Amino acid sequence: KEEAGQQRIYLLDNCMEEFPHSHHITEWIDEGISEEVLEKYNVRYNKEKNKIMFPIWDDAGKIVAVKFRDLVNLPKYRYINKIGKKDFLYNMNFAKDCISQADECILVESEKSVMKLETWGIHNSVAVGTHFVKDEVPLLLKLPFGNLVFAYDQDVKIAEIKEQVERLKHYKNIWVVPVDLLGEKEAPCDKGKDVWNNLYGRRFRIY
Repeated sequence: KEEAGQQRIYLLDNCMEEFPHSHHITEWIDEGISEEVLEKYNVRYNKEKNKIMFPIWDDAGKIVAVKFRDLVNLPKYRYINKIGKKDFLYNMNFAKDCISQADECILVESEKSVMKLETWGIHNSVAVGTHFVKDEVPLLLKLPFGNLVFAYDQDVKIAEIKEQVERLKHYKNIWVVPVDLLGEKEAPCDKGKDVWNNLYGRRFRIY
């Protein structure tokens, strides 16, 4: 339904039910995401169109969109509906308490990175969907945690991150996970848990 004063239509909680459950998604299981995690994030497979599909929740747990990974065509990732203002972070509905307990929020680019970290028992990550943080800043500011860790893909430069945290740096400690072990456009968790632990263990503070 459309809520007053917002340009957003929330989808029904059962909007994914027409698609098979996650145990059909061998591509992501082969990449190291567990079936339990795929079930948690309600990842489905559209066999007819050869797409991996998953819901996008806002921080209150309402479904604002369905996103899909096209296994054939480009661009690979798209939404099936308009989402309006991007004032939410993927997984925040699940991760809020863990972020507060850890005093740390790990910021990644992709939803799939969140799922990989979740498989490894890391529950305090959220995804921006791109490498830009703008409308999400108020959400990060109001949460009680002290350390914001950027674990962006290899192609994002530190100068770009610094531009994004002009406001955040006054309220959070800003850390960056190095990318020296990654190939072009790879995410810090793309090469497995051991490489992630190495990179995360060498995170460095920029503010």
